Amino acid sequence: MLLAGGLAACSPADLPEPVPTTEPTSSSPQEPSDTPSPAEPIRPAAANSTDSAVATMRWVFDVYTYLLNTGDTAEFAAVSDPDCNYCANTLERAKTMSDAGQRVEGGVMTATGMSASGIGDDGYYTGRASVTRGPSTTYDSKNQIIDSVRDATDYDVQFSLQWTGDDWRVLEVEARPVDAP
Repeated sequence: MLLAGGLAACSPADLPEPVPTTEPTSSSPQEPSDTPSPAEPIRPAAANSTDSAVATMRWVFDVYTYLLNTGDTAEFAAVSDPDCNYCANTLERAKTMSDAGQRVEGGVMTATGMSASGIGDDGYYTGRASVTRGPSTTYDSKNQIIDSVRDATDYDVQFSLQWTGDDWRVLEVEARPVDAP
């Protein structure tokens, strides 16, 4: 029911695959950690401004974490533009995992150093952020660990949003691991 791997790039071929640990996968069911499911992120007030664009994108990262941990794609789908490849890939991956009965614990997204700027008068904004995705564990439908990402991963993220007159739409997101060439 949840998304595996890290922050998605623009096409399915670019989506990072889960990084297996060097430890063998357990063949017996594992007890999930006592980590509580996250609360649904509260959407910030929307306005056609740079500050609102940054606040909305920070919220999108929180919603991504919420989607990872709960499988609830409603808010993520609502803010996604139909032509956003990143959004479509994230939603497709979430559905695939949900259909397989998989879930993820952890993987909290923390965004820092966020900035955005408007482009023209049509409500288009582009921005950048430094994002860290925390460690995570993926479980199958029998509660067995099928993936564990033990270390946090840092990403350089570029994003574009559009103000639609009453709300924001995510047009695209591209994330590159900081240590990638």
